[in-house]
Amino acid sequence: MSAKQKLYWHIEINGIVQGVGFRPFVYRIARQMNLPGTVRNNSAGVEIQVCGSNDDINVFCERIRTEAPRVSRIETLTATITAPCNLPESFTIDASHGTAPPLTSISPDLAICHECLQEMFDPRNRRYLYPFITCTHCGPRYTIMANIPYDRPNTSMAAFAMCDDCRQEYTDPVDRRYHAQPVSCFHCGPTLRVLNQQSQCLATQTDAVRLAAREILQGNVIAVKGLGGFHLLCDATNHRAVESLRERKHRYGKPLAVMFRDREHLLSYSPCDETALQLLESHRAPIVLLERLPHSRHRPLSELVAPGVPTLGVFLAYTPLHRLLLHLVNRPVVATSANISDEPIITNVHDLYARLSGGFAFALDHDRPILNGCDDSVMTFAGTRPLMLRSGRGYAPVSFPLEHSFRQHVLATGPQQKVTIALGIEDQLVVSPHIGDLESPESLQFFSETRKTLCRLYQSEPERLQHDLHPRYMTTQWALQQGVHCHGVQHHHAHALAVMMEHGLHEPALAFVWDGTGYGTDNTLWGAETLLLHGASCERLYTIHPLRLLGGEAAVREPRRIALACLLQMYGPDALRTCRHHPALRSYSDAELQILLSAWQKGVNAPLSTSVGRLFDAVASLCGICQKADYEGQTGLLLEALFDPSVPYPPLVSLPAAGHRIDYRELFNYILLGSDVRQSVSVFFRALVHTIEQISQQHPQLPVICTGGVFQNRVLVKLLDEYFQCSGQRLYMPVVLPPNDASIAAGQAYAALLSS
Repeated sequence: MSAKQKLYWHIEINGIVQGVGFRPFVYRIARQMNLPGTVRNNSAGVEIQVCGSNDDINVFCERIRTEAPRVSRIETLTATITAPCNLPESFTIDASHGTAPPLTSISPDLAICHECLQEMFDPRNRRYLYPFITCTHCGPRYTIMANIPYDRPNTSMAAFAMCDDCRQEYTDPVDRRYHAQPVSCFHCGPTLRVLNQQSQCLATQTDAVRLAAREILQGNVIAVKGLGGFHLLCDATNHRAVESLRERKHRYGKPLAVMFRDREHLLSYSPCDETALQLLESHRAPIVLLERLPHSRHRPLSELVAPGVPTLGVFLAYTPLHRLLLHLVNRPVVATSANISDEPIITNVHDLYARLSGGFAFALDHDRPILNGCDDSVMTFAGTRPLMLRSGRGYAPVSFPLEHSFRQHVLATGPQQKVTIALGIEDQLVVSPHIGDLESPESLQFFSETRKTLCRLYQSEPERLQHDLHPRYMTTQWALQQGVHCHGVQHHHAHALAVMMEHGLHEPALAFVWDGTGYGTDNTLWGAETLLLHGASCERLYTIHPLRLLGGEAAVREPRRIALACLLQMYGPDALRTCRHHPALRSYSDAELQILLSAWQKGVNAPLSTSVGRLFDAVASLCGICQKADYEGQTGLLLEALFDPSVPYPPLVSLPAAGHRIDYRELFNYILLGSDVRQSVSVFFRALVHTIEQISQQHPQLPVICTGGVFQNRVLVKLLDEYFQCSGQRLYMPVVLPPNDASIAAGQAYAALLSS
């Protein structure tokens, strides 16, 4: 066959290729190369019918791969020769079609692009100061989708009929807004409005933005409707305003995120390297935890923004509305989800007034419905390694292409906290955005809505449900009530399988899964697991000596209870006398200590736990740093801030000669007797790393997996990276998925694939 012979080709492209300007991109390349044919969306992604020689099509496909829009993601591209067919002489874009179950990846919502930003602040542009400006490179996607393909009738923009000018852009293949589904302008798009506490409209459109900015500068808390839900905003430099926001949200200690107008504004408050800046300015635009400057040339941030920690969660104004607002305010603002702490984000103004009445002075609302709620994503850096802490806007839903296909549709329900759900369909594993902790009726409703959304978008009727082993988890109970084949997956095994899935690991591996809690196969609480993985099965190699959680869940909120259990384990009942002066015990009355001693001795409301997360709590209490925690993970953040890399490590932890329980009592005795808090904290971190080093050296041929909520700690991960870079042994950690429980559903779903 001659390389110049004209042939007919069918090209299938899967991935994030809908709603990102992919068809116009293909159209432009085909026109440049004078190739006749068509391109259209289908249920699997994008399909191309084209005529050209072998050489031409090779170049065509290579250009598609290398020049694709930055917000797209090509997972597969296949080109096959087909029988001759009727093609238009010039390349065209055809209407979408497809009735088969959708297999294309759904595009997450995208931050405002540079081109739209320039147009929005250009007085000569017809969208000057337009708060809903968008194009194929930016704007809402998942949050406005009712179904796929991603076409306007399948979105919440269906109710807004385009004006002639917008339609001209929408139908011009060389325009940046060609088939940009949310395209609109002042004449035909959504209406912005400011509402007072009585739901009365005070101003609309540009006047609404000005009024909202004025209220922020006057110290008020306002609710602002963003891409995936409402935020509560206030002046981050106004101490009283931040205090008021915390009271209204019932969030008294946990750090709050701060939104900045742009990079120049941010750099005056926080040192930020180019890598972090690029992430903040990317189309994903997550919240990123950064170090903060002790002083700023501008008004200082309120100490109530992030009390007691050296880091600051920052993000840049990522929607046109936020950018307009911060342009007028010209100060950093606290921007946090509009909800009561730990409840789902609120997506409509009716729920805002019903669930958060009195939580804000004014609401900046609009009439483009949010169909699918989605929280902001949160990331941090451990040295140079990026760590995902919460996957939401900009990142999720996320689809992982797999080498093998599921034999049946699988839905994984996740754990109880930091819940996501996962769908296994064909050769894809799809993970939802962050849902949260299932502790309220509202969170259970959001779990149900997200499940229905994912199944609707992928036209999936799950035939198998995967769930956690914990019998009291709401996700487990829901799965067992559905009348569908169910299978339980051990919590820490699921953690490790998620990493294997993400990295495409198929060989045996050594996994360290350290977190706060997870139900074990022996019906106790695990969280310090070293697992030897063999595909769908695993073997528990090591854990730690168990501690009793005095008071059950109360112990998770009070590190002093963990410290007391630790002291009782080391010294027995005599600890109440010999350690009475210790900060962990001083806050208790003698009567309270006797009650806790009785609980420890009898095991009443004092379940056993092997958890590294609880070790962090014990150290924080023993060092006098924290006796009662205001929020989950607080002790880890506080210990992070006290680490001193110059402190040497006196080996205090050794592996057991027999059995599988690692004993940390010598380490805790060292901490108890020490007088230098920084030294004690630093030795604790070194001891954790030393444990991993010792066990890994026993299995030098195996890749090492580190996952679980403990591996969100920046100090720990940085020390591990330094060790494994020197040892040469391969280290794998979550990249797209968080190391915390948000990855459990992915591991549960992957277990179904491996077992089949």
